[in-house]
Amino acid sequence: MGDENAIGAAKLYRVRCFNDIGGFVRMPSWDIIDGHLCGRNDWITGSSDDSSPRIIHLRRMGSSQTSLWSGRMRWGSSKWVMGSA
Repeated sequence: MGDENAIGAAKLYRVRCFNDIGGFVRMPSWDIIDGHLCGRNDWITGSSDDSSPRIIHLRRMGSSQTSLWSGRMRWGSSKWVMGSA
């Protein structure tokens, strides 16, 4: 992934940036949409490959609060809406 959209278990926002983008959208792929909204509002995004803040993401990738199947179905529908593969 490039710096246009930070990925991972932890994302940090400046308060002004978070307010400018209107907070989080309540839908799958929110973590892609926020990066695009930052760019549209003239914020510069970035990522770092620094291993010093150790963050362990325990939930299985692609799962949801109900099941792996439900999470993958939601993820697939959001990818379709976003027009990505």
